[in-house]
Amino acid sequence: MSITECLKEFLNNEETRKDFAREEWEARKNQAIGEERGKKIGEEIGRELGHVETANNIALNLLKMKTDIKNVTDATGLTEQEVLKLQKTLQ
Repeated sequence: MSITECLKEFLNNEETRKDFAREEWEARKNQAIGEERGKKIGEEIGRELGHVETANNIALNLLKMKTDIKNVTDATGLTEQEVLKLQKTLQ
């Protein structure tokens, strides 16, 4: 069957057209759902990275002020290992 014949058959068969339209609608709906989920995940990752960057910057500023490691961890929520790693970048 040629492409032209397939197209004519498709256009003349109302049930086939309705099936196609339903499948197309379903695919677009699923795409929109996927895009929305991806956007939310991206926003969550961005917020988390922003929090980490902020905590690191605060920790660095506190370390520059010669603040005790325990106080830096308490103020930022970073672990002692994370603060010590940041401290090494200042040396």
